[in-house]
Amino acid sequence: MYLYLPIAQRGEEEALGCYLTFGLEIYETAGEQVRRLKTVSDVSVDAATACTIARDCTLEQLDPCHLYDVLEDRL
Repeated sequence: MYLYLPIAQRGEEEALGCYLTFGLEIYETAGEQVRRLKTVSDVSVDAATACTIARDCTLEQLDPCHLYDVLEDRL
């Protein structure tokens, strides 16, 4: 089973300076074992958007190899 969790991150860009951004961490669970597969940074500057994407990907059990396609379509 895949679990997508939103994470808060600190971004930095020369023109903007420091800013708060949200990414996703992807975990795979098998029984009692949990393994982090991937961290995707800077998905959105909106926490609600990152939470919605994480929820939808978890509910639909999106294979992580398709995440970038989903992000491209949603953002």
